[in-house]
Amino acid sequence: MSKPLELLVFGTGAVGSVFGWRTAQNANVKLSAICRSNYEIVKNRGLTFRSNMWGTGSMRPVRVARHSNELSHVKFDYVVCATKNKPQEEHALMRSLEPLLSKDTTLVLIQNGVEIEHPFRRAFPNHTLLSSICFASCSMQGSTVLQPANIRPHGFHVGIHGNGNTSASKDEERLHTLVGLDPKFKAVDNIAAERWAKMAWNGAWNPATALFGLETQDILQHSPAGTSLVRQLAKEVIQVAQVYGVELPPNYEDEIIRMTEVEASIAPSMLQDLRRGQRMEVETICGKCKQLIDEKKQKINI
Repeated sequence: MSKPLELLVFGTGAVGSVFGWRTAQNANVKLSAICRSNYEIVKNRGLTFRSNMWGTGSMRPVRVARHSNELSHVKFDYVVCATKNKPQEEHALMRSLEPLLSKDTTLVLIQNGVEIEHPFRRAFPNHTLLSSICFASCSMQGSTVLQPANIRPHGFHVGIHGNGNTSASKDEERLHTLVGLDPKFKAVDNIAAERWAKMAWNGAWNPATALFGLETQDILQHSPAGTSLVRQLAKEVIQVAQVYGVELPPNYEDEIIRMTEVEASIAPSMLQDLRRGQRMEVETICGKCKQLIDEKKQKINI
């Protein structure tokens, strides 16, 4: 019998919980979790899932902890970072992840934004770094995780972020081992381009739904002004991507509208945070494009 695959989800919000649930369906995976606000729920009751893509199910990790040092004795094969992307918490996050990474641990990022991998690569140059994008809408209500809609046929796209001190063959092996855990996980060659494609959707729908206080279908069906704003915001993100050499499909802003029209109504993460009175990922979703374009202008002037 082969050695169990030790996988840790760091951050059991809706997206991290779905990823953990799907990997835990494999008998050879031992799932652990580090939780914040929902520690008692995950520890004592576990989570249940109602998913448009995967059906129904439940998850109860074999280990549940509040802090990294509680699990530092485990040699994890994969540590999946699924926290919200908050630049002001970057250093604290790296310190929390460090005790969990043994010599052969692969770090997997499931976070919003573009070029998010660089701080992790600087902090952990000797580890395989995989970057993943969630294309499934997820939300959490107590101990229940809902996944009512998705904007791609696969729920998670995963790719390699190179430029570290690891071998390409080892990176490829670890990518395909992870992706092989679920048929709705997809390996992609150009994760940067995939991130820009998701950023165009996020950068349009997240602020628009938060500003109007409406979910996607409410905007599409009842707010021409909201729909127009979504299209314009998406177009601006696409233009920034082009400056950085990433060519998205022609008229991709229209495709962002079409792919959302055919799915169930989605409450993007900024709208969910607004409803809960929580801090939004404004810097990650709305501010990064401005930062990148300013950096590009500086380079041109030099």
